Amino acid sequence: METRAGSPIFWFGAGQLFRSLLWCATDLLIAFHLKIRVGLSGWTTGEILFLSFVFGAAFDLVVATAISRMPQPVRAALRLQAAGGCAAAVSAALLFGPLPHGTSHALLYLVLTSVLFRATYGVFDVSQNALTSLLPQNEPAVGEYVLVRTTLSSVGRLAASGLAVLAMRNQADQLADFKLIALIVIPVAISTVRLAQTPKSSLRTGVVGDGGAWRVLPYARLVGPLVAILCNVGLLGLLGRLLPVLPGHGVASDSAILFAMVCGTVFGPMLLVPLRRLGATSMSATIGLSIVAAGSGCALLVPQSPAVALMLATAYGAGQMAMTNIIWERVAKIIYEEAAASAIRIDVAAFALLTAFIKLGIAISNVFLGLVLDGLAVGGLTSTLPVVAILLTGGAGAALVLGLTGRPENRSSTPADVVISTP
Repeated sequence: METRAGSPIFWFGAGQLFRSLLWCATDLLIAFHLKIRVGLSGWTTGEILFLSFVFGAAFDLVVATAISRMPQPVRAALRLQAAGGCAAAVSAALLFGPLPHGTSHALLYLVLTSVLFRATYGVFDVSQNALTSLLPQNEPAVGEYVLVRTTLSSVGRLAASGLAVLAMRNQADQLADFKLIALIVIPVAISTVRLAQTPKSSLRTGVVGDGGAWRVLPYARLVGPLVAILCNVGLLGLLGRLLPVLPGHGVASDSAILFAMVCGTVFGPMLLVPLRRLGATSMSATIGLSIVAAGSGCALLVPQSPAVALMLATAYGAGQMAMTNIIWERVAKIIYEEAAASAIRIDVAAFALLTAFIKLGIAISNVFLGLVLDGLAVGGLTSTLPVVAILLTGGAGAALVLGLTGRPENRSSTPADVVISTP
């Protein structure tokens, strides 16, 4: 894998690292900021978060449609990820900035800056994700780009969790969250602008835009990964939002278990390499990972010793993120095989659909969080069983869907199946 400084995959990885840092720091801090710093009620906080994620999911599809209509989608994606990244970083800082006086003015400011951040981040996210399959020169390189994306995104998440903890502990400073996000603006700008300067000689030739990408998306092949990501993020991912408030583990720091889970997400995707070398099939790996993630998640719902709780949280993060990597890789390979069979690029539309489903999954997870949070605080078997059912359904659902859909067939060998869009 060519990752020297200056190569496209190097700056692609840097962009993914700081994109993840921005997204995760904002995601980890926003509920705390609205509830503790601003003083909104839990219901109002949840309402703003749910609606903002639904808006973000819909806006992803709008951005993808616009990019797919551009004559040179690779160059367009490179430019838009730079513009969107810089704008998203600035709008995130504004979201945590000083509020105007008056309750109604403050609420209006929060709503407007939330919408601005979701919109600009949508441009950033969709264009960078499309580059996962637009930049690779061959099919093996697709897997390398997906691995770089997943691994460095997890590293960004790890850094964000540590920085967010520092900001949350400084409750005396009302602008602590703003100062943290403001620090991320510079690295986001440097990495995205540098990636946008990728020389033309390093880009694949023959990639042209087609406004009919939505009409020719291989929905039958994408439905498996899309349903799997909903199960993985919306159901199995619920525990990640509950970890900081789970009682009974005796861990000194409230954030230690969350930090352990994020550590697991860093090396989780790397487990796929030795598993495949040992001969594990995609089906067996998916089943094993779903058992690890769902099983360790369920075990965390009952009191454990601190050491066991930290190990379970790490295993949960590793299993869930490795499954996420499999889903992203599945979509990337479907896109690449479709491109090999026709001149139509579906990268932007397909990845936008995937990120839209991820954000819908997060919105669903927030709904479940609101339903079970009060019950978990009280404790008891009746409050734990619904969470167990959600986790098991998410793990089994993702594994079953991925297993049944199997590995994407090689469409380049069956050109008769390819549908060509017409203007």
